Amino acid sequence: MKRSKVFVPGLILAVLLGFSGWSSAVAETITLKLATYDPKTAVTVSAIPKLIKLVEEKSKGKLKIDWIGGPEITPGRKQPAAVQRACWT
Repeated sequence: MKRSKVFVPGLILAVLLGFSGWSSAVAETITLKLATYDPKTAVTVSAIPKLIKLVEEKSKGKLKIDWIGGPEITPGRKQPAAVQRACWT
């Protein structure tokens, strides 16, 4: 089954719409983790900082995104084995 490229932006849009009616009585900040296989310096993930900023602005600081990527998740020497396990399990 092929996944649509609209899935992630659609999910983020749904979260933003959900926060549009956010109650001011809720004082907690929600932190989501975002993990990418590419390092933060890669061109393929260059739009993510803008997205994180937009989410934090729209949620008025109630929703934060903690982004980790590439070697922060799996060190370089272990990446081939991680990819092999992910593809065959």
